[in-house]
Parts: sequence; structure tokens; C-alpha cells
Amino acid sequence: MRLAHAHSGTETSAGEPAGGLDLILDWTFDPTFLVPLVIALLYFRGLWRYWALGGVSFPAWRPAMFLLGLATLAAALLSPIDALADRSFAWHMVQHLLLTLVAAPLILLGAPFVPVIRGLPAVFRRAVFIPFARNRAVRWILVTVTRPIVAFIAYTASLWAWHDATLYDLTLANELVHYLEHFNFFVVAVLLWWHVVSPHPFRSRMGYLARIGFLIGSSVQSNALGALIAFSGSAWYAYRSLPGFWGLTAAEDQMIGGLLMWVGGAILHLIAITIIFVVYAIQEQAKEPPRMLYIQRDDLPGTV
Repeated sequence: MRLAHAHSGTETSAGEPAGGLDLILDWTFDPTFLVPLVIALLYFRGLWRYWALGGVSFPAWRPAMFLLGLATLAAALLSPIDALADRSFAWHMVQHLLLTLVAAPLILLGAPFVPVIRGLPAVFRRAVFIPFARNRAVRWILVTVTRPIVAFIAYTASLWAWHDATLYDLTLANELVHYLEHFNFFVVAVLLWWHVVSPHPFRSRMGYLARIGFLIGSSVQSNALGALIAFSGSAWYAYRSLPGFWGLTAAEDQMIGGLLMWVGGAILHLIAITIIFVVYAIQEQAKEPPRMLYIQRDDLPGTV
């Protein structure tokens, strides 16, 4: 059996070694990266125009988060991680964790919506974007897909569906399907993290404690899938037709990938939950009225 690796453009047969990658030069091109790249150009164009007009309310840490998220996307889709993912289930899992649990929340923390809109050419913004954004059907779709239950179901269904053996093997054999998988993973992850991050100027429909519960629910279902994969006892996917990666059997490689989804995903969720709890505690403390200092009249100087 021969596998057409979706991004490297190469084929590996059962008789060929699955290693020997040049970890410096083995960069690939994923056309789905063009979407965030165009968004990034508009983001910094709009931000520059905003700052040039004297705007100061957009904190500098937001562009830093956006850049970090973009770099994470590039690492997942373009770096040697992508080529390794064609030969190893564990590395494929690393790629998916970067897309869904790292890049998506970082980009949303960058609050891309206002800068990107400002970065659009004025003619396009007035003639196309504004009428599109004001369209009732578009607004209804936006309101619907950003409901917490819709985002949770979409994310969960995508995660489990793409790890079905038939569909997963199709992503390894078909380049377009692999691109679709990555695009789908990132989009549903953005919908999920939308409610956790509350990207400016939009606000989450959930309070901080509800967001923590939301993330716990997301973590539980992905942990369950990771544990199922890790302890399956046999290789489910087409990697089993390869000779093994770095001395591991396909089953061992799959076990590591399942553990990454289970334990690694749980750690990333726990980090996010901890940050949310700290922000919640700070805001709750800020709501408390200042403590008044009561001074006895006899303690005041010059009093009898």
C-alpha cells in the first residue's frame, strides 16, 4: 500500500523508511495558510492606520498574541511538523493540538475583528463589507453559529468524525481532504474559544464560571477520545502500512498520539481554566467596595 502524503507531496510505501527528514529544509506549503496570512496583512494595516490617527486604546499585548497565534499556525501547517505528521500519528496529533488549542485562542486574544475591518480598502469596506454585515440572514447565521451549544456540538462532532478510521485514512491519501480537515479543525476551534476568550468587540454569552464549565466539558470529551485511541491495543489508521517511525510500531506511535490528545490536551485546557479563574477572581475583587478606615474622634489631633 502506498500513502500519498497530503502536504509533502511524496509517497511512502511499506518498504521505505519513514524517517530521515531534514528538520531544517523540509518545509511545506499549505494553501489554507493563505487565509490567516491575508487576515494578518489586513490586521496590521488596520492597526497601523488606527495608531497613525492617534488611537491608543488598543493594548500592545493584543498584536503580540495575534503574532504568536500566527506563528503557531505556521509551525503547524508549514514547518517540518507537517511533514512528520504524514509519517507519524503522534506528530499528526501535535499538529492538531497546535491548531485547535494554541493557535485559535491566541489569535482571538489578538482581537482581530476591528483592525481587520479597518484594514480593508475603504471602497471595499463601504460597497461590500458593510452591506454584507448588515444583511439579516448573515446576522442570523452569525448569532446562531456563535451560540455556546452550537460551538460545542460542532467542535465535538468534528473531533470525533475526523478520527474515524475511514475518514482519517482519506486525509492521508487525499490532499484536498487533508486541507479541508485542517480548515474545519481551526474554524470549529475558533467557535469554541470565542466563548472563552470573548474577543473584542464581541462579548461572550457566558460568565467566567460558565466558561470554566464549558472548557471542562470540552476537555472531558477530547480526553475520552484520546484514552480510547491510546488504549485501543491495535493500530487503527493507515500508518500501520508503514515500516514504523523512529523505531516505534504503528500501535506504539498511535498510543503516544492518544496520550498527547488525552494528557496534553488536558494540560492545555487546565492552563486556560486557571487563567480564566484568575481573571474572574481579580474582577470580583475589583467589585468589592473599598474598605473604609474608621478613626476614633479621640484619636484626631487637637481634639478633647
